Amino acid sequence: MADDAWRDDPASVRRTGAARAPGLASPRGHRTGVARGRGRLRGRAERTVAGVSDVFDAEYPTVGALLLAPAELRQVAGWLRPEDFTRPVCGEVYGLVVRMAGEGRPVDPVTVLAELRGQGRLRRDGYPTMELVRMVESVPSPLSVGYYGRLVLEAAVFRRAEQAGTRLVQAGRSRRGAVEDLFGLLRDECRELLSVRRRYAEAAGSPTPDAGQAPFATLTREMTPRDAAAPDSARSR
Repeated sequence: MADDAWRDDPASVRRTGAARAPGLASPRGHRTGVARGRGRLRGRAERTVAGVSDVFDAEYPTVGALLLAPAELRQVAGWLRPEDFTRPVCGEVYGLVVRMAGEGRPVDPVTVLAELRGQGRLRRDGYPTMELVRMVESVPSPLSVGYYGRLVLEAAVFRRAEQAGTRLVQAGRSRRGAVEDLFGLLRDECRELLSVRRRYAEAAGSPTPDAGQAPFATLTREMTPRDAAAPDSARSR
């Protein structure tokens, strides 16, 4: 207690100059120097894995792991897409790695940088050269690329759901077009989410949803106009 009182006594801090840096944890386990309302929410655990402190931070290790160990691309190639990344540079480099590996070309930071240069993708200031360096430096373990990739895809699933909801809210508020147009938009959004759901199921190693039994598939069938769903032979009768 005495030690804690000394650490938290402003007068002691002035005498010794032992002020804590803003944001460091105090002996009681509380964060100090952080404005109210900022930082992590109370009661919400921070997701960590092998040095990756946040889902968003998994993007650099995912691509960096493939630059270091391109043979591990088999862990994510079946279900991870460039558009799943929020950082454009990560999506572009990942797509480049997939293409170069598919063509049987060597993949490493040097060859990828040379490919970017050949495509005219390097800026005058050298960007994204240092981004490739940061990708490599952020990798805790290249063999864990499958886990990092699942974090990226998981974030993409939630992002797609938010985007779909936003588009539906905007369509509902505007009340433009026919009601069937709204159902058509809802059907398209459900189909896209179903596609992402199948990829996530593959990434998680869980059974892939049956196309005939999936709730999204059932919903899209119910919203499909009968004329559009019926075979040509049936419509001609």
